[in-house]
Amino acid sequence: MEDSTKRSFWNFGIGGLVGAAIGGFGTFFAQQQVTLSENQYFMELDKLRLAIMVEETEDFEQQLNELKALSEVREKGYRPVFEQTLANDISEIEGRIARVAQARADAEAADAEAAEAEARQNEAEAAAAAAQARKEQTFRTNPSFFLDCGGSTGRYCP
Repeated sequence: MEDSTKRSFWNFGIGGLVGAAIGGFGTFFAQQQVTLSENQYFMELDKLRLAIMVEETEDFEQQLNELKALSEVREKGYRPVFEQTLANDISEIEGRIARVAQARADAEAADAEAAEAEARQNEAEAAAAAAQARKEQTFRTNPSFFLDCGGSTGRYCP
């Protein structure tokens, strides 16, 4: 009986040691994978940083903002930066749509003003033509108006 107890103890002990070795190796391997992933992540961030720094631009404020965004990515991850850039893109497109709508309204107002100006000019021409027709009719029906115009008076007769 003692022999079977010793054997089960050693079986259990050896199994535990093998399990501990496998667990330790798994932990070591997982840590190596995490380190590798972290190194890859920082290498990609460094590539982005370098791309920002070597970009030929005179807009240093934009360069600074891009580097600050990269720093925020490093500290907080991509989610807050993604949400911020998404919100910026949405507001930019909404602004463009608003400017297009405003331009359309301005164009419609300009077209309305142009149509109104054209209508006013047409009405003014029609009124002038009607006034001229009345003058001509008046001079045809009342020749005494010719006494105040023409010849030596210095005024033109209608």
